[in-house]
Amino acid sequence: MVSKEKRREQRHEHRLRPYKKSTTFFNLLVRRKKYHDAWARWFDENKALLVDGDMLDARTLTYFHFKFKNHGRHSKGQFTKDNVYELIAQLLHMLDYSEGLVHGQEVFFRYMTDPEHSNLVVKNNALKRAVFQVFSGWLICKK
Repeated sequence: MVSKEKRREQRHEHRLRPYKKSTTFFNLLVRRKKYHDAWARWFDENKALLVDGDMLDARTLTYFHFKFKNHGRHSKGQFTKDNVYELIAQLLHMLDYSEGLVHGQEVFFRYMTDPEHSNLVVKNNALKRAVFQVFSGWLICKK
């Protein structure tokens, strides 16, 4: 029998990470055609930047394995982690920020930084900060 404290801990963990290793990104989206189409469009445009992108499917993707170089200053013209942040910002923008997500932005960032779902070795708050810096750069460019 599970103790009361253990159940509370499990509920808390499930609120933070309501996904498993086998959870597809598609299952994190709100059940609306608009968001499913946006995800499929983003995936088709960027699957060349994922390892084994040709063999992947938007409905069954459980792991984002981005092809990037860690340090941009050493890899001019290469796809870097900053480019990955821009792609994630673009995806979040296409999903109307948290409107297209079942569980909200925090779960989105935890999913994207979870080692079972992505090869980004970064904490979720650092990813969130980088993505919102991209958004602020877009706002400055529009002025």
